[in-house]
Amino acid sequence: MKHIEHIFFDLDHTLWDFDANSKETLKELFVMNELQNEIKHDSIFVKTYKEINAKYWDRYNHGKVSKEELRLGRFRDTFVKLNIVKNESFIEKMAEDYLRICPTKPNLIEGSIEILDFLKDRYALHIITNGFIDPTERKISSSGIGKYFETITSSEEVGVNKPHPPVFLKSMEKANAKPLESAMIGDNLKADIIGAINTQMTPVLFREGKVRSNPKYYHVQGLLELKSLFEK
Repeated sequence: MKHIEHIFFDLDHTLWDFDANSKETLKELFVMNELQNEIKHDSIFVKTYKEINAKYWDRYNHGKVSKEELRLGRFRDTFVKLNIVKNESFIEKMAEDYLRICPTKPNLIEGSIEILDFLKDRYALHIITNGFIDPTERKISSSGIGKYFETITSSEEVGVNKPHPPVFLKSMEKANAKPLESAMIGDNLKADIIGAINTQMTPVLFREGKVRSNPKYYHVQGLLELKSLFEK
């Protein structure tokens, strides 16, 4: 890809290991709040939350729920599904603790540091995320990857989420990059890939397992496969 000068990465599930970091945090909250007295095992709590959280993020990405509704609703609905009664102050405290602890977790997707080291002297690197501003900054700091990126753009600062074009356009504006010289790497077909296609960026889907081939975007199953795509 000789025409590419700027590479934009999604953060959660692409570089920052959201699943591992969230799981660690939820297990800590399980103990902190003595939920073992009400739930047989922490794995039940983690599994239930994960399913509900994914639905809330999908709705948030489509503008169907607010940041506050996502923040509290995912915990409130988790307890409802587990038939456990918790008052609003308990839910508020758990939501606050989750957002305080989770972004401090440093786990990265396998190959993250190696691929960033490979790319950093060849391209200008950037982040575009649907994550909230403050947690995003802390995730990047705690995982030690801030030094690799020239710009970081959160959908929260733009006012709309990926895949809406303004998020990508704002990020390219901050990076002083043109669409045809920019590539977008992310795990979400709708948010990252469709968004990149709609703004004329080169899209690269990062997803393990087989994906139906599509001439509109590249696909890698592991981050280190990016070396062959972006080797100069």
